Amino acid sequence: MQKSTISELGAKKRVKDEASIQSSFSKHPFIVKAFSFFQDMDNLNILMEYKPNGDLFALWKQSDRFSENLTRVYIAEIALGLDFLHKNGIIYRDLKMENILLDELGHISITDFGLSKCLSIGERTRTICGTLQYIAPEVLAMQTYTHSADWWSLGILMYSLLAGHFPVKPGKDHFEMAKMCSQSTYELPFYGNYSNEAKHIVKNLLEKDSRRRLHDIYSLQNQPFFQRLNFDVVFAKKIPIFDIILENCNQYTTKRINEIFSVLPPMYFQSENTEIKLNGINGDYINGFDYDATFMVGNRTYVWCNSIAQAKPILV
Repeated sequence: MQKSTISELGAKKRVKDEASIQSSFSKHPFIVKAFSFFQDMDNLNILMEYKPNGDLFALWKQSDRFSENLTRVYIAEIALGLDFLHKNGIIYRDLKMENILLDELGHISITDFGLSKCLSIGERTRTICGTLQYIAPEVLAMQTYTHSADWWSLGILMYSLLAGHFPVKPGKDHFEMAKMCSQSTYELPFYGNYSNEAKHIVKNLLEKDSRRRLHDIYSLQNQPFFQRLNFDVVFAKKIPIFDIILENCNQYTTKRINEIFSVLPPMYFQSENTEIKLNGINGDYINGFDYDATFMVGNRTYVWCNSIAQAKPILV
């Protein structure tokens, strides 16, 4: 992230909040781990866990649409991550497929906390933000809202995974999106041969009245769609997702999925032994981001030295 852009946008506090949230809550199995935050002359840097299989959006586009079995596991994993954030006083506000990364086994990791905010259970906020197709109706209507807005976004995501398309096309702005939202039923299409259980939970997540919307992990677990799923097993990442992905793929799709899920060796950073003349600390210093950083990757400790722009292992 360029410091000049951050300063121009007056976004220093937002960036510091993002770093604080990610560093505080990244030990959850479905949230991307952040190893370190540091700055150089021109940029703020976040060193995060490497996820080799891209994002959920890329997998969805290659798959056309997901089976109910695959959707069930992915929605359960995302919901566990959301529930963890909410219980720790964070509203996420930008849940979308592009922000769901996939690890070497296909399990999800939530990333990008740029729009997240500290918000205790029961409190309300009013900033209009997020990705238009995922924004809850109360947010679009410029009303105050709670963590329930994140569960609407989960409903949009679930609908899209099952149907192979979004329930509503994106509007040009939140005014047009609010109008389109008010005119839409958000029911799964009749031609999809969906189970009654799938239709029921999508309807409960995409309830326009936020007070009646499904908005907690306990209610989700007790939905008929999820009653045969052991959430302890989900949390432990013991479900073989790749096998489920391949269950009903045709030959072409199987080839493309295998290309997406080609396991690459972990690369946490790439750097060269190139001198950088810092001239002391002349850049715009942003409090909370060090110029040198020490971090753990596995069982090894590394130190980032801006004088040589390189991460070197050190003995501990």
